[in-house]
Amino acid sequence: MSLIFLSLLFLMVYFIQNYLFLTFISKILHIKSQPKTIILLSTLNAILNFGITAVFVASTFWAYVLITALYIVEARIFLRATDTVELSCALMVPYYLISISFCVSAIMSLFTNYSLFNILGSSQLLLTQRILTSLLVSIFIIGLTHFLNEEYSTALVRYPDRMRIFCLLEIAGLVQMLIVSNLFTVEELSLPIIATIATVGFISLVIFHIGLFTLVGVELIQDYKVYSNSKLLENMYRNILIDKSERTIEIDCTTGKLINYVFKNELQTSLIGSYYEAMTQTIVESRVHPEDKELYASKLKLSYMVMSIDEDRRSYDVEYRLKNDYNEYVWYKDFIMIQRDTEQDTIKAIVMTNNIQLEKNLLFNASIDHLSGLYNKKTTEDLITQHLMTHDSGIMFLIDIDNFKAVNDNLGHDFGDGVITEVSEKIRILFKPTDICGRIGGDEFMVFLKKERDVALNIEEKAAQICEVIHKTYYKEELKITISSSIGICEITDDITTFGELYKSADIALYASKDRGKNTFTIFSQNHV
Repeated sequence: MSLIFLSLLFLMVYFIQNYLFLTFISKILHIKSQPKTIILLSTLNAILNFGITAVFVASTFWAYVLITALYIVEARIFLRATDTVELSCALMVPYYLISISFCVSAIMSLFTNYSLFNILGSSQLLLTQRILTSLLVSIFIIGLTHFLNEEYSTALVRYPDRMRIFCLLEIAGLVQMLIVSNLFTVEELSLPIIATIATVGFISLVIFHIGLFTLVGVELIQDYKVYSNSKLLENMYRNILIDKSERTIEIDCTTGKLINYVFKNELQTSLIGSYYEAMTQTIVESRVHPEDKELYASKLKLSYMVMSIDEDRRSYDVEYRLKNDYNEYVWYKDFIMIQRDTEQDTIKAIVMTNNIQLEKNLLFNASIDHLSGLYNKKTTEDLITQHLMTHDSGIMFLIDIDNFKAVNDNLGHDFGDGVITEVSEKIRILFKPTDICGRIGGDEFMVFLKKERDVALNIEEKAAQICEVIHKTYYKEELKITISSSIGICEITDDITTFGELYKSADIALYASKDRGKNTFTIFSQNHV
């Protein structure tokens, strides 16, 4: 077989092996790496390994040392983890390469009657050995990718003691294989040497996988226990909870895994045993409304549930908006119940999810003034009162439309309704979505501007803007009617703290604006009393 063909085949196979390894590491450590970076590192690695193979033909020991060092450097560049995790991941491929190459070399020696030394001395045989080794390593990495899926990968960071033991096991195995690799320098064909090389390679692979099992085996056993108890929610709560909820999930807060998951009365077995917070993170990133992401993430994380039960708070609820299949945001409400099992030393939580969009629609319709699209009088008062219970700052604007009666009398009530809608939209634009804007009478509006006490705000500038945008002249044939606004303003002080006091003071200031000729504003002070 052509030496050039074998060389190209080696580069291609080694590239694939390294690409699979970096993709595997990205998956289990949740590294958001660019495909271009993986391709670049894989190409560079293949070229460097080809060079090491060509240069250190006579010294297997130094070739293996350099390959190991190369992967350690690559891990330091590519990974963002603890030193132990980085080193453990870096040593995986060299460990596989050396142990498998031992087995492949021993088999090739038996079939070709060449000594291990002579195999290394033949370019074709050496490249063949390297290609077969890389192919087998690629198969093992694919197997690891399937075995160590995302639900087990957190063991790498959650259990550092296990990871340190596994890392020491890798180092000990590599040191042993590097020492034994000196047997490749023996020129004679020796069955005891071949047997030793094959045995060391095989046992090293077995030890590696035993160590890997100790790293994640506890997770596997826990998974089996979780699955064996997955009927618990179905038996205890099906009639009480599941039938009444769109989605019901049960979580083991100690392990962070889903014990049960029922959606629309169907048990979702594929999700049982998966990690709860990985699922919620996906929901936050892709479906939760931007304004609700922080609330959803904080109230539905495991640490908050554990804190709640520690504070003897066994239940709470949270409302949020979720994007549906039609890219529309719909209101949902989660009711969370937490229970501590002192006998098993575990904490379990049940999350019941219901669509409350209809309820929200009814509440919205009851709270909105339909002509203006702003809050109605009662809702405006309630929202401001509720805000004042927890805050000691803010500014109230009472806005009255000057000459609006003339619009209705001369241009008609339908035209007047259009003016109300137009003025309402202008007010909405001038204030933030978090401020409270309402229509409290036919031509009277109330705005509560939320602000922190120590944050400076130019009230006169804001009031002047309102006067400017509302001022407008309407024409009908030769008839000309101009509307403007009279504004009364009152800021929360040590003496003015309730809604009633704010409203009364702003109303006094409003009438002062009317007395001054309209189309102006007045900021309440004790001089108006």
